[in-house]
Amino acid sequence: MARKIINTGAFANDGAGDDLRTGATKINDNFLELYSQLDNISLATSGVAVANGIGYGFYGIMFDGATSDSFGTSTRLVPEDPTQINTITLRDSSGEVAFVDDIGRIINRNYILNIKNNGYQLKDENEILQLIYDNSIDSARAVAITIDSAELLAAVDSAYVQSRQIFGTPGEFQPYIDSAVNVLRSDHDSDITVNRFDIDFLLGNQAALNTADVTEAPSNLYYTKTRTDSDISQAFGSISQNLIPADDSTYDLGSPTNKWKDLHLSGNTIFLGNTSITNDGTNINFGTPINAEIVVTNSMDLGSNVIQSSTNSLRLRPAGGRDVRLETIDGVPIFTASTDGDVYIGDSPGTNALLPGNKGWLYLGVNTEAARSVKMNERHGLIHYNDNHNTIEVYADNQWDILMTETLVDSAIVAIIDSDHVKARQVSSHYLHFGYDPDLIGLQSDIKMRQTDGVTTTTGYHLPLPGKVTHITFDCTCTAVGSGGQTFSIELWKAGVATGYIATFELTGGPGSVSSSVGVDEPFGPNDGLQLRISQDSALTTNNIMASLRIEETL
Repeated sequence: MARKIINTGAFANDGAGDDLRTGATKINDNFLELYSQLDNISLATSGVAVANGIGYGFYGIMFDGATSDSFGTSTRLVPEDPTQINTITLRDSSGEVAFVDDIGRIINRNYILNIKNNGYQLKDENEILQLIYDNSIDSARAVAITIDSAELLAAVDSAYVQSRQIFGTPGEFQPYIDSAVNVLRSDHDSDITVNRFDIDFLLGNQAALNTADVTEAPSNLYYTKTRTDSDISQAFGSISQNLIPADDSTYDLGSPTNKWKDLHLSGNTIFLGNTSITNDGTNINFGTPINAEIVVTNSMDLGSNVIQSSTNSLRLRPAGGRDVRLETIDGVPIFTASTDGDVYIGDSPGTNALLPGNKGWLYLGVNTEAARSVKMNERHGLIHYNDNHNTIEVYADNQWDILMTETLVDSAIVAIIDSDHVKARQVSSHYLHFGYDPDLIGLQSDIKMRQTDGVTTTTGYHLPLPGKVTHITFDCTCTAVGSGGQTFSIELWKAGVATGYIATFELTGGPGSVSSSVGVDEPFGPNDGLQLRISQDSALTTNNIMASLRIEETL
């Protein structure tokens, strides 16, 4: 029977669908066909026997067998509790599924022996042992020797060994075994009956042995002390291989009391521990920094490198009585510090030196005014300390001038800073005045104050000269003040931009007059417009506002 579909209509309650009875009949017919099919495949999920005796239970499949007894006796195919997805594949052929104990039952002795390799059939234990016996041989190919140690000892006895001894001919050296005395004999004499194998015989005849009687040849080697010393001397006189010690970092070459004289090397590198000394053909290079006192007797060229100290002060310490000097490569002095306290920048003039262009001598030692001209020769740019007046003097414009120091006397100050000097440096101070009379009620922000003529311009006062603003001062009347703190402020603007300088007053009481002042350091240039702008909180009402800017113009 085909599946029966219940007609539900085009939309809810449109009257075109099946009625309730017709729909229920179709449902019953569909269920009847499904249950009929389940009976045909004989699946029982409640343990009740069905036609073909197959059911589900105990987390697996149950087989009732040909004799149906409602699974009273059954075979259950139940897996272990899985911990993953497992796949068991059955081969694509007919056959039996074997249990573990079937392997030992099926694969028995006959099964194994019938396995052949390259046409040969396997043999059992008795056949293998017989094969070993049949193929075991002794020297006579008569006695079978098995793997049993007792049989081996029984076969190889003393008589067996003695029958296979080899006797040498006269002059030959042949070993043999005597089973009676259980020793190894050796003899080069033809008389094999004489036992010359004991230690007494060897000790008694060793004094008669003399290697000098042996003819020297490539196959006959013997050594005396004289020959050994000669061979060693010849070998070390011309070495044709590397000299490598047997152990690393163990042996010395020479000693503190027995030193080698000269070391002649043609290579470019000497390795000392973990560093090296290398000759690149022009310079000697050290693999690590040199930690030593270096004494240089000739000139030292550093190339593009520098002398520096990374852990302490850099000090130049010449021997006693010698100057510290810096010169160009051509020998022109740059800097000199002498042992008597003189510091020279440029040439050192000395007592009688009259070198042209000799300038820049800084002398801070004890120097009198009388000795000054004699020793310094009055070169332009010279600086020295005058011990007579406790002053520092510089020679310029063909005269000695006193440098400005705290030790200058009042007369010198008066002579230098006269009225003309002061007038030329005075600063003119002015005030710019602003006002705002109408009431400002409630919250206000950036209200431009009016100039003294009552005009409010866009950018305020424009000044023809540069200067700076130093103060903002204001006062006003507050006619209404709300609860809590209320703030009234005036800010300086320059060229239409807020400067951040603000004079502020916070009101916490009732109405009344308020005032404030703030220091300012705001420079301005020619034609910079200066303004004051008012801001106040929402609970304030103010009027009669007056303010001024204090400015200093640069003359």
